[in-house]
Amino acid sequence: MNRPESVRSVLLSVLSVLTAITVLAAAETADAPTIPVDAAAAGRRIAEEMKRRDAGFGDSLSEATMVLIDRAGGEVRRQFRFSILEDVADAPRSLIVFREPRDIAGTALLAHAHRDRDEDQWLHLPALRRTKRIAVRGRTGAFVGSEFSYEDLVPWALERWTYVHRRDEAFDGRPCHVVEMRPVYADSGYRRQEAWIDQERFQPVRIDSFDLQDRPLKSLRLDDWKRYLDRHWRPQRLRMSNAQSGAATTIDLSPYVFRSGLTAADFTDAAMARAVR
Repeated sequence: MNRPESVRSVLLSVLSVLTAITVLAAAETADAPTIPVDAAAAGRRIAEEMKRRDAGFGDSLSEATMVLIDRAGGEVRRQFRFSILEDVADAPRSLIVFREPRDIAGTALLAHAHRDRDEDQWLHLPALRRTKRIAVRGRTGAFVGSEFSYEDLVPWALERWTYVHRRDEAFDGRPCHVVEMRPVYADSGYRRQEAWIDQERFQPVRIDSFDLQDRPLKSLRLDDWKRYLDRHWRPQRLRMSNAQSGAATTIDLSPYVFRSGLTAADFTDAAMARAVR
């Protein structure tokens, strides 16, 4: 073989190897979308602005009616009290205590979010007269038969998600940022979520959740917004619809009471046990 042919053969071999590497790399990363740095930075800024706008509310209380709606339209109604405490060392806390009907009265869910580790959740079951800790892998389960999972009921912590601004789009006539969020914690039931963030209020008005196979799973709508303390916006109605089962759950909330003096001591497992007596 003369020298030009030898050089040509070497070049062809190198190109073949590079092509194979490129194909393999594409196959390995096809599952992960390309995320422009500026879109990720914009998504993070939107999330940070959401947190900044809502800072300073302290604590809040509200009475709520939950309605479970099955695929055929049958309904089951429940009453509960919902309270939340703003960041305690960057770990917001919430407590749900059911009042009615009798068969569920006294059931309670306590949640502690954390910035840098898995959340803590405890479920009080009056029939068993005990409180059990929700295992990390158990948080994808349905909460009291509703379309809300335990994972849905952990107070939002900024650092537990990544954010990417995908587009701007109106929803219900209001300009919104559409932000893709992906959990950075293990054992989530969601591969990703898409949130429509109101550009004026910086609050989510719709959140679509996708399962681990990236199929549409649930869609949450947040409606009937009211402003409190001249600053803090809250929805009075939530509706979680399950795209796969056809079921839905609505939650209607009474007007919120803010700064009622709740402290971290009101959000412990011992305090939860006292609250349900």
